[in-house]
Amino acid sequence: MCTPSPGTVRTLVVLAALALIASACADTADETVVDQARAEDTAAADPTEASDQATSDQATTDQATTDLSAVWILDEGETSAIVDAGSAVNVQDVAIETVDGVEYLRVVATGLPDYTSTIDADQLEFLSSRPNADTDFDDGAPAVEVGDTVTWGADIGYVNDQCAEGAGQGYWPPGPGCPTTQATEAYFPLSPTMAAEGEEAETGLGKLGLWVNGVSIYGWGDGMSYENGGVWQNLAPSFEVYDLDVCDGHAANGDYHHHNDADCLAEQIGDTGDGHSPVYGIAADGYPVYGPWVAEGVLARSSWSIRDYNDADSATGCGEAGARTCLMIDRLDPSAGTETASQEGPRASDIVSTLSGNIIQAVPGVYFEDYYFDASLDDGTLQALDEHNGHDHDDLGYHYHVTLEADADGHTTNVFPYFFGETFAGVLDDNAVAQAGAAGGPGDGGPPGDGPPPGG
Repeated sequence: MCTPSPGTVRTLVVLAALALIASACADTADETVVDQARAEDTAAADPTEASDQATSDQATTDQATTDLSAVWILDEGETSAIVDAGSAVNVQDVAIETVDGVEYLRVVATGLPDYTSTIDADQLEFLSSRPNADTDFDDGAPAVEVGDTVTWGADIGYVNDQCAEGAGQGYWPPGPGCPTTQATEAYFPLSPTMAAEGEEAETGLGKLGLWVNGVSIYGWGDGMSYENGGVWQNLAPSFEVYDLDVCDGHAANGDYHHHNDADCLAEQIGDTGDGHSPVYGIAADGYPVYGPWVAEGVLARSSWSIRDYNDADSATGCGEAGARTCLMIDRLDPSAGTETASQEGPRASDIVSTLSGNIIQAVPGVYFEDYYFDASLDDGTLQALDEHNGHDHDDLGYHYHVTLEADADGHTTNVFPYFFGETFAGVLDDNAVAQAGAAGGPGDGGPPGDGPPPGG
C-alpha cells in the first residue's frame, strides 16, 4: 500500500489533494498524498504476477559478487559549483581498516552531492501547485521551465535566505537550512552480524547510513508528532513534502539528506529498472541498501500495511469510522488487537499543518502509528521484505531495499518504511554512524531556522 509521502509529486495526485483541501475536506478521503513519482519508460508489472516469472539469474545478475568497497561514487577532482563552492563532492576516500580485531570499511565524505536535474512537466506542476506558491516564490511562481537543467543549489526562485545569494539561495523552499560541507567519517563492518530476536536496535533519528555518493540516509521520522503529544509521530516523507528541493533532499544542521527515494540519486547511479538494482548505500549496521528493483520490472515489496480506520469493523481500526483513537498493541502482530491511545489523533478527513506552515490531509498513512507489519506479505517470494525492509536471496546475502509502488502507467510513489523498518536487522557496533534510537540532535531536520527538528 502506498504511503502519502513527499518528493516529486505527480500532477493529477497533487491537484486532487489540493482540491480536497480547498473544499475543506467535505469528503472523507482514502486517497493518499503522494510523495515522489518516477515516470519510467516501461510500465511496472504486477509484482505478484511478476514474481512467478522472475528467476534467480535475473535477480542476481552481476550483483552477487558486489564488492562494497567499490560501490562508492568517488570524487575525482570535482568540486561543488554553488553550495560551499570549491568544496569536494561525493566520497573522498574508502579504505579497509581493522579496529579491535574487526575489519571495517571506512568512508570519508563531505556530504555534498553533484546532482543535476531536468525539470519535467509533472515536476513543474508540483512546484507551481504548492499551497503557498504565492509567497514561497519571489515572483509567485518557480523561475524554471520544462526542460531546464538545474544544478544542485541553483536558484529556482524560492524565497529562502538560509543560503547566501549565489550559494544556494532560492534552491530550497522557505524553512530548511543551507547544507554545509560535512567531515563525515563512517565505519561499516565488513562482516555484519544479524541482531538476536528482541534485541534489534531502533532506527531512531538523524544519520542512519550513507548513500554511495556520501549523502546521509535519514529514516521515516521528522522528530515531530501530532500537537506535540508524542503519540502520533509524523512521517517525514508526508509532513516535509513541501520542504524538499527538486532532488528530494534538504539539510538538518547543515547535513544534507534524503528520507525517501530520490530520482537524482537513481539517475546518478544509473538504475533504470532493467534488472536487480545496484547498491544505493550502506546502513549503519553494515548491510547494503539496494535500490527498488529485485528483477526487471519487479519492485521490492514492503510488508508494512496501512491500518483501516475507515471501516469501523476493521481489526486494525478503532471501532468508529475515520477515528484515530487506538494504537496497535503489537505492530508486528495485529492479532494482538488494539488499545486506547493516550491522545486522540486527527480524523482521516482532518487537515493538519506542517512545521513549515503548509497543510496536508491526515489521510491514513501519514503517521508512524498508522502502520502494522502484515506477515502474509512476507511470503518468501522474490519481492517480499521482512519487518526491517530487507531480505536474503541468491548470493546477495541480507540486504535492505528502497521501497516504491508503481501504478499501471509506471509512475511510482514511496512506500513506508522507505529504507528501514523501526529496527535495524543487524547489530550496531560502538563506532557505528548511528546509535540505537538516537535523536539527530537539537534542530536536526526541518524548518524553521537551520532546518527541521531531530531527524527531519
